Amino acid sequence: TFFHTIQQYVESIEQFSTPHPLSVEAAVTSLKRYLAEGKYRIQMLELVDGAVEQSIGAIIGVLSTLDDRSTPSRESVTELVRHFEQACSTLLSLAIVGGFWAEVRHDQVWRRALERLVSFEKPIDNSGYRNLWTELQCYPATLLLYALGIGAVSANRLRFLGAMFSAEVSNEHNEKSRAVQILPPFCMFLNGGQTMRILENMDGHHAPLNDWIHDTLRTCAKRVVHDDDRYSWDFDKLELLIALSYAHHSTKETTRDWVPPGRFGYRIRDRMKILDEIKSSLSTEKDDSPYVTCQVFGRTSDECVQSLETLGGFLSKLHWW
Repeated sequence: TFFHTIQQYVESIEQFSTPHPLSVEAAVTSLKRYLAEGKYRIQMLELVDGAVEQSIGAIIGVLSTLDDRSTPSRESVTELVRHFEQACSTLLSLAIVGGFWAEVRHDQVWRRALERLVSFEKPIDNSGYRNLWTELQCYPATLLLYALGIGAVSANRLRFLGAMFSAEVSNEHNEKSRAVQILPPFCMFLNGGQTMRILENMDGHHAPLNDWIHDTLRTCAKRVVHDDDRYSWDFDKLELLIALSYAHHSTKETTRDWVPPGRFGYRIRDRMKILDEIKSSLSTEKDDSPYVTCQVFGRTSDECVQSLETLGGFLSKLHWW
């Protein structure tokens, strides 16, 4: 069973339910005030740190009731994922707004949040083996990266996006990696991202967890993106930039002809439009293109073009349509 006893299940539902909307609104209102002026940097750090610690406390509470020896089922995996989302609801609302208004002075705050969500000591030991339960422990940090990313893409704050992608976080073996190398959905699972077809209503999805995150973050993303079509466009653009950044940060020892897929794998029309927009900018503006200056997937226009070619080679082998 997912929880050891029925009583623990009931208590977990009560203890880790979604925070009251007013508390989320109060946190977001405070963040907006702190974002406006540099003199509030300490208050902003304390606000975000507090939201991170609140999330971690709830996550640990949920994981401590999990029987990690049980066989994952559709019901138990879906339940765990939803608990994580509830635990992080205030933090994700802050992150959407934080990414939208991000400036250089905010980088440290959000890098710190990502590092903390990845590296905190977890109740399930993953040092000896990996299974779906241990792999899912990174999901809250993945949600945070996506929330920050959606806000940043919506406001065209590509420099901030590059800073978050390149943030150094510790993996399960205390080895430092870039956030963009371990947090994308298809990087989380040893057996590939399609493992998460186990989620409720995700049967047959090519990118099940990507689709799930898209739907999950839609509500809090309405704070900065009101139109549904625009939201999906921004989400696809974020995932394309994640794929490009992954290739850019890959080392010689890493297989460079693979990038983490996303919804863009089957959303071909928007994918082509987004890539055409990027290529046009690189062609006309060269090293002055915002896609170069942000250093998301290259430090020169030539490097960026090389990353696009790597992505194109991968997409030519990805038959999701």
